[in-house]
Amino acid sequence: METLHSTNEAKPPAPATRRLARLAGCILLVLLSLEAAALLAASAYPGVLADQFSMTTPWLALHAFSIGPYATFAVLGLVATGTVAVAVRWIAHNRDREIASLSWRAILPPCVVVAATLVLLAANVPRRIAFAVARPAFTGFLEALPGDAPARMELNRRLGIYQVDEVTIDPRGGVFFRTYSGADGIGPDVMSHGFCYRPNPDGTPFGAASYRRSPLGDGWYWFQASDDWF
Repeated sequence: METLHSTNEAKPPAPATRRLARLAGCILLVLLSLEAAALLAASAYPGVLADQFSMTTPWLALHAFSIGPYATFAVLGLVATGTVAVAVRWIAHNRDREIASLSWRAILPPCVVVAATLVLLAANVPRRIAFAVARPAFTGFLEALPGDAPARMELNRRLGIYQVDEVTIDPRGGVFFRTYSGADGIGPDVMSHGFCYRPNPDGTPFGAASYRRSPLGDGWYWFQASDDWF
């Protein structure tokens, strides 16, 4: 009976297999970190991660930071990569036969990368940092505007890291800098994204549908709005 028990008992991975698993775990951790960095960098630019179908689709918690299906797939990919990294690193570092011997030092890094990325995305931290760096350029442009400036100006100029294609002054209140525009669904409507200074609560010169503004401090906001209706 004792012999049978010893025969059926699971064997730990061979040293060569364990070395390969550790190498795979390290590679996956690097890929996970690069994926997280790319996702955070893209989130700094309003509209880059937005798919306009998200305006009418409940994407659970992801909808809270308005990133939509493209970013949903990116976040799911991040979580999937993290899960695989945890599994591979667990196999590589699990020296004993019992699950209780799980090495937290091995699985903690991918868990931290995924969790930190989701928290930073939810709080829009990359966008806040990027705009804080670019704010002097936006403020300088505002201060240089003449009193008789036209309500709509094609700019096509870089302010900080952001390429601004158009600046509009809304008579209801607010100066809007558009940094990105794309399709709003499958129709001809356009969704605009960018930054604005002291915006009004009713709409933008680019439209009022799906209008949303989030504060960045000192009177500045980032916004999104569709020209589906004004």
